[in-house]
Amino acid sequence: MSEGGKSKKSLLDKLKPGSELRDKRDVVLHFSPSWFGLAMGTGILAFDMGFTPLRFPGQQDLGWALWWVTVVLFVAASVLFVARWVLYPKDARDIFEHPVHSMFLGCIPIALGTIVDGTLLFIQPRLGYAGVIIAIVLWWIDFVMAVAAVLSIPLCMIYLQSHSMETVTCIWLLGVVPGVAVSASGSLLAPVIAHSGHAQVVEYLSLALIGAALPLCLTILVLFFNRIVFHHLPAKEVIVSCFLPLSPLGAGALAISQLGAAAKNVFPSGPMREYVRMAGGLGIFLGYFLWGFGFWWFAFACFVVARAMREGLPFNLGWWSFAFPFGAFTAALLNLGILSGWVPAQALGTGFTWALFAAWLVLLYRTAKRVWTGQLFNGPLKDAALLPPREEEEGEESERPSEEMRIEMAELDRS
Repeated sequence: MSEGGKSKKSLLDKLKPGSELRDKRDVVLHFSPSWFGLAMGTGILAFDMGFTPLRFPGQQDLGWALWWVTVVLFVAASVLFVARWVLYPKDARDIFEHPVHSMFLGCIPIALGTIVDGTLLFIQPRLGYAGVIIAIVLWWIDFVMAVAAVLSIPLCMIYLQSHSMETVTCIWLLGVVPGVAVSASGSLLAPVIAHSGHAQVVEYLSLALIGAALPLCLTILVLFFNRIVFHHLPAKEVIVSCFLPLSPLGAGALAISQLGAAAKNVFPSGPMREYVRMAGGLGIFLGYFLWGFGFWWFAFACFVVARAMREGLPFNLGWWSFAFPFGAFTAALLNLGILSGWVPAQALGTGFTWALFAAWLVLLYRTAKRVWTGQLFNGPLKDAALLPPREEEEGEESERPSEEMRIEMAELDRS
């Protein structure tokens, strides 16, 4: 056979379904909650498409279609997640001891939260009160999952895992961001059910949950800034995770501004009536404050990712770390522009929405290509660079110079 024929056959073999999949069981065995990131990114894009006040013809229908894609992705990921627990229970339980993959458990309630948002935006206008009931039920399920994540994942970090300052990444945020994301969903649900007593419960719980989660997120950002200043940037395999700070800051800005705006309708009478008059304006001010903090992290992430791409950035599921954070950041800007009536914010948010759509198409293409060949199922994300430094065994000499040796070398240099 000629060289041309061999190369053509080789190319056709690579295009076959599962051509790079070592074992079909790996689809379940190597499944990680990070796959819920696809539903997260698609869901927030669907919400932004339907939420923008400056719409193009057919944009609402596009958002509606993307919401259904989100539902399909969430259901498919849930089936694989449950299958892994049924078929490989020991491997599934080990995730709680893993210092990286355990964080992705927070992706599950975040992804469900985007479905709740889409239900309010697309289903409720079509089904009326039945759509509201669906949104309420899904929100309560999501609330329980978010509380479980915010409480349990940090405890796993403390008691079951090993971490060090040199390995702090923004992936830590995924363990506590669900509390902020579900509060944002609650802020959208509360005004829809404002004339029922249930709305006050949603408002109170959303405020309490964001109070529990957002300060933890800010604490993690302090630790991460400490790491990048005194140590080094994350490995290039996970450098896209530098966009993750936009998740709590964007969702937090959306939640606080929207909860403040909804307060006047949720508390029309009673002791809270005297306080809700200023809640709307205060929510907008705090929302812009958080969004501005998020803009710094956005600029920082763009810079470090652009530098990493010049050196070659291998594709993995971590690239989806851009989609939801940027979508939440955009949703917050759109909401602030609507509440404050500032048209430039609305226009910029609309531009961000279409930029997210373009990025989503690239992510979807690269992911679908590797799912088709099975490449993404061959093993979990390579995270050796994220793990704490290995403790040296007794009697093993360290390859790193001691503090005394560094001082001696510096003195020799000066002499």
